[in-house]
Formats: sequence, C-alpha cells, structure tokens
Amino acid sequence: PSYGIIQRIFQLKEELQQVVVGEDWKQWKLCIPEDIIGIEVEAAITGDDFWSRAHLFLQLCEPFLRFLAVLNIDRSVMGDVYDWRVQALEAVRSKGIEESALNQLEELIENRWDVLFSPLHAAGYILNPKYFGKGQTKDRTVMRGWKATLERYEGDSAVRRVLREQFSSYWRQEGSLGEEDAVDCRDKMDPVAWWENFGFETPHLQTLAMKVLSQVSSV
Repeated sequence: PSYGIIQRIFQLKEELQQVVVGEDWKQWKLCIPEDIIGIEVEAAITGDDFWSRAHLFLQLCEPFLRFLAVLNIDRSVMGDVYDWRVQALEAVRSKGIEESALNQLEELIENRWDVLFSPLHAAGYILNPKYFGKGQTKDRTVMRGWKATLERYEGDSAVRRVLREQFSSYWRQEGSLGEEDAVDCRDKMDPVAWWENFGFETPHLQTLAMKVLSQVSSV
C-alpha cells in the first residue's frame, strides 16, 4: 500500500506543483492562515527533498514488488523464492543507489527474513540444482534455514548426520550427482524430476529434496 500511494503521488508531481502555485491555493491559504499542515505540504511539493526521497523509496521497493507479484502462481517455486530475493537485491544495486541506503535495505531484509519466510525457502534454494554453486554454503541465512529444515524434518541425530553427509556428496558432485548428464540437466529439468533421476545414490537426501521442492509457495 505504501508503495502504491507514493508511486501515484510521484506520478502526479507536475500536477501537484501546479496546484500549489495556483490562485485557488493562494486564496485557500488566506482563509486558513494558521494551517501548519498546509504549509508543510506546500513546502514538500515545491522542494526537492520529498521528491528525491520518494524516488529512492520507489527504486528500493520496485524489484521486491515484482518479486511478490510472481509468488502467487500454481506451481512449485520453493527453490526459486530465495533466488528471487537475491535477484531483487542485485536489481536495486544496478540502479546506482548510494551504499548507505543499500546497507540499510540489506539489514532490514536480513532482520525480517526469518519472520516472513520459511526455512524451506532456504533449503529449496540450496537443493535446487538450477542454483548449484551460487555460494549457498557461505550464506548464513541459507545455512540457518537448511539447519532448521533438517532439525524439523528428522528428529534422529544419526539420520541427520547421514543427510548432512549426503548433502556434502551433492555439493562435491560425487557419484551420479556429478555425472555429465546430471550437470547438463541442472537447469533444463524440473528440480523434482532431476532428483528422481540423479539422486538415487543419496536416497535420504533425495527424499528430502523432493519433498521440499514440491512445496507450493504464496504471498
């Protein structure tokens, strides 16, 4: 809602500036000389500060609004949500926004991620073969989500150890997971189908990956 309101105000910039220099506005001010709010509104419309901040706000938010718009689709996107977050941040960076604003945005996202998103999104990102090798194991948010998913999925520590060992095999491209066809098909096959075809040597991880990547997400 905030984005929609600011966007509409920004679209009406010229019309609003014409209003506050018009005769009707001047007559209205004479009738209400003590209207502090009116004075502040006029100052905001005629000055540069409000418009520059509104423009920055729209630049920061627009990629994330597009990101939210694609979530409500009738297919599994569990492995894509986290990558869309990464893409949205990269889109913001490409706009040449000052570093301090970008740092605040990243801190805000980091602080809100665990509230707004399930650990399954992070697990889906790390298990989706399409995004293999994007540095997930060095991303603390992704690894925190992977750890939480493991702990919720499997209560037996011995089985979790097996899952972690099999995950290491996946990440090292060992056995069938690193074969030429498996590598070639990472971004060409549905991720669940990919695990069905190439995950047979890591059966525990195969089952978990297929369950995670089959989940449907929504706003």
